[in-house]
Amino acid sequence: MSGLADELLADLEGLEGGSEEEEAEEQPEAAPSTSNGLKRKAAGDVDEDMSADDEDEDGGEDTTGADGKRVEIGGLVLEGGVKPADELDAEDVQRMELGGIEDVNKIAKLEGSKRMNDILKDIEKYQANPTSAAQMALPAHLNPEYNVIVQANNLSVDVDNEILLFIRDHYAPRFPELEQLVTDPAMYIRSVRALANSEELAKVNLTGVLPPAIIMSVVVTSTTTLGKVLSGAQWAAVQRACDLADRLEEARKKIFMYVSSRMNVLAPNLSAIVGTTTAAKLLGVAGGLAGLAKMPGCNAHLLGAQKKITAGFSTATQKRHTGFIFQSELVSQTPPEYQLKVQRTVGAKCVLAARMDLERSRRDGTYGESLRDKIEKHIDRLAAPPPSKVVKALPIPNDGPKKRRGGKRYICS
Repeated sequence: MSGLADELLADLEGLEGGSEEEEAEEQPEAAPSTSNGLKRKAAGDVDEDMSADDEDEDGGEDTTGADGKRVEIGGLVLEGGVKPADELDAEDVQRMELGGIEDVNKIAKLEGSKRMNDILKDIEKYQANPTSAAQMALPAHLNPEYNVIVQANNLSVDVDNEILLFIRDHYAPRFPELEQLVTDPAMYIRSVRALANSEELAKVNLTGVLPPAIIMSVVVTSTTTLGKVLSGAQWAAVQRACDLADRLEEARKKIFMYVSSRMNVLAPNLSAIVGTTTAAKLLGVAGGLAGLAKMPGCNAHLLGAQKKITAGFSTATQKRHTGFIFQSELVSQTPPEYQLKVQRTVGAKCVLAARMDLERSRRDGTYGESLRDKIEKHIDRLAAPPPSKVVKALPIPNDGPKKRRGGKRYICS
């Protein structure tokens, strides 16, 4: 009996111990161990990283400024900078339908606007009385001409997507295939002027208007087009839109010449690397040369919005972690598989060039040209094919005397 009682007591003690273990399993955080704490901390870091990635997908890039504060530089503007122009997405442009609008002046708000007139007057004023080199060296917020440069550069972006779409939608009933054959906006407008509302489009002389290869495609397609001749009112609306586009193109050229001339004085070395247009955009969002010079080189390529359509019928795609530097000629001419790597190199060199311009050294732009040459050599090395495998030739045979004789041995008796 005593043995049976001992076994029952042992079973009861085992049940009590099991309940304690279950309670411990149900409340593991009551007494956390060091390893569990580290695991929870690591999991928290992962969650924070994932949330940071989500924020990165929603907005711009975060970086650390000179004062240690985090500054968003992807879609926003740094302190002292000027907001870049809002450019249209390719998808947004293609979704716009302007065929129901009869007057181009209802959509083209830029021509004759106070903003455009003020900027053109400021350009004429500063062209007549250029700012001295000492004033150009001042920070952006103290230099009135610098703000005019950035605003003029933004204005050239706004000239003017809607007009090109108006011409496309209103001329499509006459020659709907022309949009696919001539993708360049300015070339498209010239071809519309040349073709006009002719009943026989194939007989129109397009020499000097389009390249020979495109002329052949246009002539062949015009013979089978399903388009119909426009009415007088419809063609008059297209003509007015073409005239307006020509006037705005002249204003764009004037703005471009002004920005190019002043950027070559303000930042010659930076302009030598990425061009005057991209340099003006970089200084605009960075708050001037001082802001760009103080920025870490690894963050410069993130300045500015993602590349978006600037005119008409571009089909450029968007990529994350790309800014104004990605739009520069140096990066756009690089093979696609190396563009993201090259833009980081260009961004670092831009910061070096901005520091040189801030110190007013090498004003002839030779330092920027040397940096550009290094970048081009770097691109050539990236794009170069791997070295071919060297096939070594066999060694020269040694035909000297042999140490042993050949043949069968015979034993002579």
